[in-house]
Amino acid sequence: MELLTLAIVITAFICIFTLEVIAPASKNSCDRRWMILASGISLFQSISTVGAGLIFVDLFSTVSLLSFSSENMFLQGLLGFLLTSFVAYWWHRAMHKFDLLWRVFHQLHHSPRRIEALTSFYMHPFDGVAATFLNALCCYFILGLDAYGTAVSLIIAALYNIYIHADLKTPYWLGFVLQRPEMHRVHHKYMHHKQNYGLAIWDLLFGTFSNPKAYIRQVGFDETRENRVYDMLKTKDVYKS
Repeated sequence: MELLTLAIVITAFICIFTLEVIAPASKNSCDRRWMILASGISLFQSISTVGAGLIFVDLFSTVSLLSFSSENMFLQGLLGFLLTSFVAYWWHRAMHKFDLLWRVFHQLHHSPRRIEALTSFYMHPFDGVAATFLNALCCYFILGLDAYGTAVSLIIAALYNIYIHADLKTPYWLGFVLQRPEMHRVHHKYMHHKQNYGLAIWDLLFGTFSNPKAYIRQVGFDETRENRVYDMLKTKDVYKS
């Protein structure tokens, strides 16, 4: 199941990446330096996340508060995704509110001046590990899903994450059902970095929803701060310094 999960995510990424090359919403040209850097960071954090995931599975899969493991794996996956997205919404807000969490976990992900599929995996290893922890906590410990249901939940989450970072145009009405890539640009907007923390339903319920009609072009940090990757990996605050 692990190989199938990986194959689905990689295939989806390649499809979105290809569409971005053909018709990018931002009109950005290919930046070889960015692609090399983002690929390296993404690979580094992915390895860390997979390693942590193996530990969390052993930690949380032996006991659970509830038990949905007898349900269809797709229903399990949907339940796991919804609960994880709710918990992740509040964790995401906390990372933006508290300087320590922002600096240690989330700052690096917001630094790029390009928002595209590759940006979805561009994050500090601590950020990826924390997301994996929340998924294991929700799927295994709280809901008692089996490995197949948890894998479906992970696939949905990964595809959604790639989609909201995609450099593609989408219809305005879609934002009231799912967060659009254009909405996620609000979240990454230069000198803004707030709103649209998760699924549209959570943002609507908790007052952080924004569905712009105008396309937001300037995102991330300024060039000098964006390039301080090593400092951000060391959890130094470059956004406010």
